[in-house]
Amino acid sequence: MTNVAIVVLILFTQLATATLGVCLGMKQEGLRSKLKYIVPFVMLGLVTVGLTGWQAYRTQSRSQTVREGLGSLIGEGRAIQLRCAEESSPVPEQEANEWASKAETFLRDHLGDSYVSRFRSHAGLPMSATTISSNPHRQLWGNIHFRLARLEQFSEENVK
Repeated sequence: MTNVAIVVLILFTQLATATLGVCLGMKQEGLRSKLKYIVPFVMLGLVTVGLTGWQAYRTQSRSQTVREGLGSLIGEGRAIQLRCAEESSPVPEQEANEWASKAETFLRDHLGDSYVSRFRSHAGLPMSATTISSNPHRQLWGNIHFRLARLEQFSEENVK
């Protein structure tokens, strides 16, 4: 529940309680005349609860979309990384660049520009060793390795 929804719900509860308290002290005729004030508060409360539920559903749906998208990108990146280990084949540089561009577009659209910056940065990630002897293959493998580590981090962050 967002802060705005909580505030609206609290205000609704306070207003409804105050109005009901005034009405309980009145005779039956006075109660009927006050119903025109109570009904809108009840309707506002129902709308607020409905909107809060819808927002929670959308947030959950968005998180699932992000997790699934990140998982797909991780799978694609791992496949390219495996191709980097095949030193007898050409370096899959174009495929890796297309994958990175696709990942950046996804991150920008679903998580924001700060995630693109983090995706491009290797800061704070541990180095990794590989037995690949071809320098171009090894460098591309390492770049993909770091970017996969970032995507894994993003996936963990979006589980919470």
